[in-house]
Amino acid sequence: MEPERWRQIDELFQAALDCDPERRAAFLDSSCGGDSSLREEIESLLASSADGSFTEASAFRDSLRLVEKTQSLAGRQIGSYRVIREIGEGGMGVVYLASRADQVFEKQVAIKVIQRGLDTKDVLRRFRSERQILAGLDHPNITRLLDGGTTEQGLPYFVMEYIEGEPIDKYCDAHKLRITRRLQLFQTVCAAVHYAHQNLVIHRDIKAGNILVTSEGVPRLLDFGIAKLLTAEPGISDRTVTELRAMTPDCASPEQVRGELIATASDVYSLGVLLYRLLSGHRPYRLAGKMPGEIERTIREEDPEAPSAVIDREEESGADGPLTPQSVSEVREGSPDKLRRRLRGDLDNIVLMALRKEPARRYASVLQFSEDVRRHLQALPVIARRDTARYRTVKFIARHKAGVTAAALIALALVAGVVATASQARVARAERSRAERQFNDLRALTTSFLFEFHTAIRDLPGATPARKLLVQRALDYLSKLAEEAHGDRQLQRELAEAYLKVGDVQGNAYEANLGDPAGAAKSYSRALKISNSLVGSDGNDTEALRYQARSYKSLGEVLPVLGNPDEAAADLQRAAGILEPLLAARGSDNELRQQLASCYQDLGDVQGHSGLQNLGDRAAALRSYQKSLALYQALAADEPNNSGARRGMALLQIRIGDLKEARDDLEGVFQSYFSALQIMEGLSAAEPTSAEDQRRLAHAYRKVGGIQEDLREFKEALRYYDKAAAINESMMNADLKNYQASMAFAISLRWSGDLLNRVGKRSAALGKYRRVLEILDRLAAGDPQNVVVRGRQSEMLILTADLFAQNGQVDESRNMALRGLAITRQLATRTEATPDELSQYAANFLTCQPAELREPAAALQYAKKALEKSGGTDSDGLDVLAQAYFETGDVGHAIEFEEKALKLLAPPQPNQPDSPTRRKVKAHLARFRSN
Repeated sequence: MEPERWRQIDELFQAALDCDPERRAAFLDSSCGGDSSLREEIESLLASSADGSFTEASAFRDSLRLVEKTQSLAGRQIGSYRVIREIGEGGMGVVYLASRADQVFEKQVAIKVIQRGLDTKDVLRRFRSERQILAGLDHPNITRLLDGGTTEQGLPYFVMEYIEGEPIDKYCDAHKLRITRRLQLFQTVCAAVHYAHQNLVIHRDIKAGNILVTSEGVPRLLDFGIAKLLTAEPGISDRTVTELRAMTPDCASPEQVRGELIATASDVYSLGVLLYRLLSGHRPYRLAGKMPGEIERTIREEDPEAPSAVIDREEESGADGPLTPQSVSEVREGSPDKLRRRLRGDLDNIVLMALRKEPARRYASVLQFSEDVRRHLQALPVIARRDTARYRTVKFIARHKAGVTAAALIALALVAGVVATASQARVARAERSRAERQFNDLRALTTSFLFEFHTAIRDLPGATPARKLLVQRALDYLSKLAEEAHGDRQLQRELAEAYLKVGDVQGNAYEANLGDPAGAAKSYSRALKISNSLVGSDGNDTEALRYQARSYKSLGEVLPVLGNPDEAAADLQRAAGILEPLLAARGSDNELRQQLASCYQDLGDVQGHSGLQNLGDRAAALRSYQKSLALYQALAADEPNNSGARRGMALLQIRIGDLKEARDDLEGVFQSYFSALQIMEGLSAAEPTSAEDQRRLAHAYRKVGGIQEDLREFKEALRYYDKAAAINESMMNADLKNYQASMAFAISLRWSGDLLNRVGKRSAALGKYRRVLEILDRLAAGDPQNVVVRGRQSEMLILTADLFAQNGQVDESRNMALRGLAITRQLATRTEATPDELSQYAANFLTCQPAELREPAAALQYAKKALEKSGGTDSDGLDVLAQAYFETGDVGHAIEFEEKALKLLAPPQPNQPDSPTRRKVKAHLARFRSN
């Protein structure tokens, strides 16, 4: 609209405001004459000023204050650039195309200059804020800032890259991009917005016109003119920004049009509007011709139709002419029916979730929004749809059509067999032989088919829902079979085997599982009860003894997760005590050898855990690991192609390396970890589809990265951490309900974040920590009783709070710390808490930020408990206890316990530096002595 028109509207609007309400109609009749559009504009402004909605009278006066378009700067020089021509207006300024004027090199740029008449104090601050925001962003899909300054007329300007391209919606339509390609392009835009959010910037004006796609098909995000920093912007209040209401109405979120405080959820909403347009050709709402108050009401109250439902809508005012079902569809999927089918379901739900009125019910982040699009493209279940068994089954079939077809044929054959069996049972119900055949069919279906099917799908990405359904059905069948098992030894053995396998699927900590350790313990206990009964009636039954040993071993693997390490160690020793004589009697039995090796490895894991009250320590753990390694090495020598033995060797090298690290033998640690990595890389190359091998390879990468960090090879360390995280993320995304995969990804991200924080890259570290918390929050919500998850969650909250404090974000730091301390208090009351856990709780109370939240007395209480349980042999626990004494003012005890901690740490090898642990303890000791 031309400035003259604005002046006319402004003058009449102010005059109408001064009139008595009953005389306004007559005033407008005489003032507007036959200009109906002029009268509509003034009436809408009067209505809005009356109810305070969308465009307030004060906001109108601020934004329409005698705006005079800046005289064209074409041909003039600005800084080192000569202006060629005007290329557009956006936000608060005019944008010009310019080129270098000093002939140093050839380069075309875009220069944004604030418009004369808009150079008010608040707008100038906003303009400079945009310049500062762009200066802090460096992303391949965000326009880069090149220069800045002030013109001869005193108007601020900045120089940006000149992006020659088309708005993303016009580009997609002009190139007739299919829906899949549009979604991929949209994901790239999401990556740019997510990067801005990670750098604490909200764009607040995401629309097609602010996203240009180059001729190479690369989208670039423009115009941060009304962007908002999540941290405070000096001199710019949220109220000022709200009153200006500089936004594009049909892309604005409900909270934006209401003038409320804006968060990242507003950008999620605007991205939802953009995706709606890219997919359907239409906008979520019909806003054309509506008055401001009507626009606000529509955005606040009306729910948009699903994209697939508007394909048949015809509109006269499309961006490039009338929109018809055929014109929209032919540039997307070819026909309205095809397009409607393509959008119906996942895409409808994804878009509508992003467009929810309540910010808390949208996607939690742009990353999560983009991740749901990726999951749709890979035929994985999306979080925007209700998680039903039918929906996950459909998705599973879409990803594995060939395998499922084969399985369906088998299932049909089985169903046919079961139907035939049922028919025979009805005909011959009185005949005992046929009744027994029916029972045996049920028995075979339960103990054979179900677990053969489980083995076939175990390593398939996304198979967790199918495995969960299998477990539920298996437990139903097993309970029926158990009622008939009395006196039938073979059936009892089959039941023991079945319960062991069900327990593995439910929650075995050493395999991909459903995250139900309590359910696993129940299944293992049932297997133990059955095997004990078999051994009790025949102590020479070798098969029964094997089941008994496996039951004890399985319980020993799951009980530490439930907080019972002592009981776990006792069960593992019982298992070893059964397996050793069996192996001695049958030395050539490699299956027994592998079971015993695995049992010793598990025992070493528990013995190395400082939670044991009456058993072992790291020395005992090392003895168990060495026994296990010798068994695996002998097995690999007998069977060179035995991948299980090689996996065991790799894992044992890592375990032994861990113990060497506790003794600060860094070179020895590196050798052990690197040996493990070489084995796992070979196994992964031989079996790239093995989920277990991929998981262990990631573990090896993380371990090698850790020792590289200890050796101060930070670049190499981060490279290995990133390799581990890439594998873990892929496994987690393939199956979000795989607890083990999610935890592994969280750990890899945590290690990367710790290193980035250590080298001063706090912004990048904060991004990693936030992703860790997202994962832990999801896992904790799914299993609130899992003390491992809750413990890591509390620790990460304290760490993230510290990072916020370093950035000066005191409120965010306090909120994070309070959450972390609340969880710590809940966990610390557990009588079964281990020394490691108690030391971590104490550290939380000692290190939380802001400092006034710290509780040295509570820290001392839990550090003392940790010392009592560990017997004083844990250097980390002694270090925490010493710090707690120091913070409570007892310097003498602080020095005493820090000296004990130092004595437990072996001195470095000749010509080797102190380990990070020794350096930390020595630094604390020096600080205590100086006081």
